[in-house]
Amino acid sequence: MSAPVVVAVAAGSPADLAGVVPGDQILTINDRVPRDVIEYQLLVDEPLVALALDSGGLQREVDVEKPAGSPLGVEVDSALFDRVRTCDNRVSPWASVALGPCRPPWSLPSPLDRPLIW
Repeated sequence: MSAPVVVAVAAGSPADLAGVVPGDQILTINDRVPRDVIEYQLLVDEPLVALALDSGGLQREVDVEKPAGSPLGVEVDSALFDRVRTCDNRVSPWASVALGPCRPPWSLPSPLDRPLIW
């Protein structure tokens, strides 16, 4: 699996202030390797984001502090996430259209799972 590559950094963003530059490869986020774009988004949503980067063969670590839920200020090449992750409960992505959203088996039922009573 290819590591996501930073293609743009917003000027003045938390990532810019921490020293992230276009061309950096993101090896890990908070000591986890992002498997897909969804996991990447969840990991960078934290208030403290520890990035392990490869900058042209030089590996370095950068800590980015920001308010929880605020943007990191980094655009990555999402095409480099080459492994599509399927649901743990083995539901086809097409089944979610008819059966509702795909959730891990340990998640709590949604209020939307109950029939509507008028």
